[in-house]
Formats: sequence, C-alpha cells, structure tokens
Amino acid sequence: MEKLDREYQLRILQAAADVYPQQLLVHGELLGRSGAEIEINCAYLEEHKFVELSWVGSPNSGRVVVSVAATAAGIDYLKNDGGVGAILNVLTVRLETDTVKEIFIERVRSANGDRTAKDRLVEQIRTLSAERLKEMTKRALSAGLTSLPNSLSLVETWTREPVRSPY
Repeated sequence: MEKLDREYQLRILQAAADVYPQQLLVHGELLGRSGAEIEINCAYLEEHKFVELSWVGSPNSGRVVVSVAATAAGIDYLKNDGGVGAILNVLTVRLETDTVKEIFIERVRSANGDRTAKDRLVEQIRTLSAERLKEMTKRALSAGLTSLPNSLSLVETWTREPVRSPY
C-alpha cells in the first residue's frame, strides 16, 4: 500500500476542520488507522501547512501524533473559495527574483546601444537588492502598460477570455 494516502489525508483534514478551532485528539488511532500511517499522512499535511500537529517522543526514538488542528490554509483548501484573500480581493503574484532579473537583462541585451553600456547595465541589474528590483518592476509594468498602444483593448480582451500560458 502507498504510504501517502490522498483519501486518508482528506478525511484527516475534514475531521480536523469539523472540530475547528479545537484540536482533533489522536488516541493511538485516527479514523480507523494507527501507527506510521497516521504519522506519515499527518506530517505531509503539516508540511503543506494544512494542519498543525502536536507530537510526543523525539525524532531519534520515534514520535507519535497526539493531536491535529486544521489551519486557515487547510480550511480554505477544503472550501475551495479562495479564503479571506478572495473576500478582500487580494491578488498575490509571485515572481522569483532571478526570473525578473533575467527578463530585464534580456531586454537590455536585445536593445540597440553600446555593448559596454549594456554590459554595465546588466551587471547593475544582477546586483540589485530585492527592494530596488521590486520598485523597478512596478515602474516597468506601469510604463509598459502606458506605452502599449492597445493596452485598454488588450486588458478588455484578457478580462473576457482566460489567459493561456505560452508554455
């Protein structure tokens, strides 16, 4: 049998959500299972921040789960409604720092101009702090949308149709 059991994980998460904000107590068995099956599947859920666990024992001599508590992330996952972020209309877009830097570097390299000046700009981009890169990215996005001739019609199109990844 597979150690990680998706159905069992879902049952654990649902049971913990049912008693939220209280903890689901584990007395040697949990939802008809015991031992390593509990520890492995609960630990997996904890690593994904869907539950918080209380353990007894030590990593060296063996640990046992004694309680499981659903987290906000776990409950949001079950509800599948976007959670509080959806209520607040918060959109978080995460781009890796290296990815953003490579986009700027690629643009600099493809631009017309003196190679020495471009090399100097590339080096400056590579050494940008995260905060400076964030500000530069905001300004570039704003400037790009401002200078894009059909930006309004493009945005209207994107809001009507799903955006498809080119990958």
